[in-house]
Amino acid sequence: MPATLKARLERLHSLEELVGALDVKVAETEFNDAKVRILREFYAQNQLAYAVAEGKDTYKARIEFIEEKYDTFGKKILMPKKDGAFDQEVIQVLGSINNVGEYGDGFGKPYINSKRFTTGGRKRDILRPDLSVLVVGGGMSLLMNKIAYEIPVSLGEPDVYSYALTGLLIAMLPLFYGMIKLIHGVNMNDDLNNLRTTAQKTDEFLRQNYVEK
Repeated sequence: MPATLKARLERLHSLEELVGALDVKVAETEFNDAKVRILREFYAQNQLAYAVAEGKDTYKARIEFIEEKYDTFGKKILMPKKDGAFDQEVIQVLGSINNVGEYGDGFGKPYINSKRFTTGGRKRDILRPDLSVLVVGGGMSLLMNKIAYEIPVSLGEPDVYSYALTGLLIAMLPLFYGMIKLIHGVNMNDDLNNLRTTAQKTDEFLRQNYVEK
């Protein structure tokens, strides 16, 4: 993955500090000129970032279509319909943000995973754990049902106990499924909050590093 704008500027700043520490005579304008060249080269390749730096656009506004896509609890926990146009726009906007590299996943990694928001990515994220709960939970329910039925019979106990325990085990399956759905909602809330923070910080960073192309 190519170096982000922030990473390139940080390397330039580190070089400037090293030169200063070694007392090497380099004109201050050399580093300023190098910074301008880096910014102009980046903005020439990332038109959206340049519009943000100019103040003509914002990433905060550009991510609103993602927020609207998942603006209810139901939309956060249910599998969305495949939407190629939406997915392409997500990849484009988040790709532009990632190339800046000001902020990302909240854990020090300057990267936002677009698959967390595309309809294709959401379907995979939701389908896998849902199927796991249904398959594992269903299997466990059948196993426990067999155990709950055979033990009372072997002990000569009334069948009512096995039926009651079986009913309880079956009732637990939708409970586990509901918990997984709740986790889907919580995770999407976290992803959206992190995306908003990233968009805002990236807007601020670019406005502070604006140069004319």
